[in-house]
Amino acid sequence: MRVPLPFPECPKCHEKSTNSIHRNCGGNMLIEVLNEDVFCERCRHSWNIWNSDYYCNCGHVFSAGEVEHTVQELIESCKMCALVWEMEWKEREKRPDIAKTSFRTFVTALLEGAGKQCGVAVGSIISAVLRFFGV
Repeated sequence: MRVPLPFPECPKCHEKSTNSIHRNCGGNMLIEVLNEDVFCERCRHSWNIWNSDYYCNCGHVFSAGEVEHTVQELIESCKMCALVWEMEWKEREKRPDIAKTSFRTFVTALLEGAGKQCGVAVGSIISAVLRFFGV
């Protein structure tokens, strides 16, 4: 699963961001959490995150190895996001089934209640008719 790749904290100016932009084409960067490959949405180029260089707005260029701890935290955060999204997706897929079951239960209870009321009403009418004719 690919999730947006945050920009790690720059060792020089300490700036960081919730997303990374590919320097060559301006595309949004994603990370494949299973194999730690970075992927550009625009140019479709990919490489391993540990072969990445980061170009900060302050002009500082740094490698993934220079901020290894931060990159490792980013990878773990991205994996957690992917896990949460996957769980939410699975729950969302279950909702139509739950809704169908709930609606089916509601309609069944409604019809059973209506049937009982009709039965009581019909029974009352038949009793009244029989009493009227003295039977």
